Amino acid sequence: MEAGILFITILYFLLSTVALLSNIFGIPGNALIFVFTLGYKLIAGSEIMGWITVIIVFVLFLLGEVLESALGLRGARKAGLSRKAMIASFVGAIAGSILMAPFLLGLGAIIGAVMGAFLGAFLTALLEERKLQKALEGGVESAKGRLLGTAVKGAMGLLMIAVSAVAVIK
Repeated sequence: MEAGILFITILYFLLSTVALLSNIFGIPGNALIFVFTLGYKLIAGSEIMGWITVIIVFVLFLLGEVLESALGLRGARKAGLSRKAMIASFVGAIAGSILMAPFLLGLGAIIGAVMGAFLGAFLTALLEERKLQKALEGGVESAKGRLLGTAVKGAMGLLMIAVSAVAVIK
């Protein structure tokens, strides 16, 4: 590997690792990993990374996003909450993530997403059914689902980097 391509490869993996870590702070790191992968492919050329790798990374990116949302909603569904409560959980997670992102060096985004999912589901269920126990269960399940979704999204980002590494090392 020539020096220029080696430098670009090191830069690519550094940026992808930072993007992966940015998921923790509520920044769409997996989207950045995909953009970096596409850019690397275009700069480095087909002899280093093929289009199949870029497509696999893109599919993993989409899968991570879908699973993050689906697992977040699954918690509310598991508790038997209404469609409104599931939507409130989803919206609460987004709002909480945005509002809390500046705190705890950005880690507040995860805490905010989990708290927002809980509060959205809990408050909506409480207003709809007026049963505290059911509302608490729904809030807890929504929060657990959101946390699991975030973990799965991070795992997908790690897998995206691993697929790229295998393609480059081959």
